[in-house]
Amino acid sequence: ALALKWSELGKTLKTFDFEKNLPFTLPLLTSTPLRAINPLTNLEFILNGFQDHRIWNSIPVLPNISMILFPFLCLGYFLNNSSKRKLENYYFFKIWLQSCFPLFILSSLNVNRANSIFLPAIVISVIGFESIILGTKDYFLKKKIKIFFVSWISASIFLFVAHYFFFYSGDVYEPFNYGLDTALVQAKSADSTSGKILVSNRMKLAYLYILFLDKFSPSEFQKSAKYTINKDGVFDVYSFGKFYFDKSFIDLKNNDSFIFLLKAEEPDVCIYPKVLYSKNNWKVGRCLK
Repeated sequence: ALALKWSELGKTLKTFDFEKNLPFTLPLLTSTPLRAINPLTNLEFILNGFQDHRIWNSIPVLPNISMILFPFLCLGYFLNNSSKRKLENYYFFKIWLQSCFPLFILSSLNVNRANSIFLPAIVISVIGFESIILGTKDYFLKKKIKIFFVSWISASIFLFVAHYFFFYSGDVYEPFNYGLDTALVQAKSADSTSGKILVSNRMKLAYLYILFLDKFSPSEFQKSAKYTINKDGVFDVYSFGKFYFDKSFIDLKNNDSFIFLLKAEEPDVCIYPKVLYSKNNWKVGRCLK
């Protein structure tokens, strides 16, 4: 109900252009946020051990250590033993974990949104592991369990450190659009009679990169942007200012030209393109109408 009221308020304020006089922007919600939640996606996130497979949130080669913590988490949460009583703040962490449960039905989960779960989950998992150790009478079995657990943690740390310092920069090269800042400078400095720049739409939310790198004025963006909002509430921006993300929106007069800023592997956007810059998987050039 609150989300619906907020959506209605946003539409009302937009009608009176109220947001244009504010020092900050208001989100335009076309539907309630609850409609964008997919229970199956949240279930997949849980079964994957709280992994969303985003390159900036996880290491591809890292074993799914979260999955092995689940049994210990259940033991630590449901069993009642002396180890819990020794931990003064145990019930604080249990209540903390319980307060995170609504996240699974009120939001589409990823690592960023679910990070409040991790600390209490780790603490309670450690208590669950201790419950097994305390309940195991066989000395050698107890030692084997400890060795296995420590080995798993050590291997995960080693793989994380090794991959992060030696391979991760290569993994994020493409997803983080390395070299775009330099290519944008080249595109803006290139001569163009029309003053129009076509930007690659192969980047997800490409307009956000340009807004940030160009330090484009928010008020000017509101005035000049041409966009639609899809069913998921995501802005599909086709153009703003002199930047275009869809060639069909470029209106050229005779003998006019426009500048293109594309990925190196993208096909040419005109018959006779003149490439002015090519580096770091980007190409900048000029096209006649």
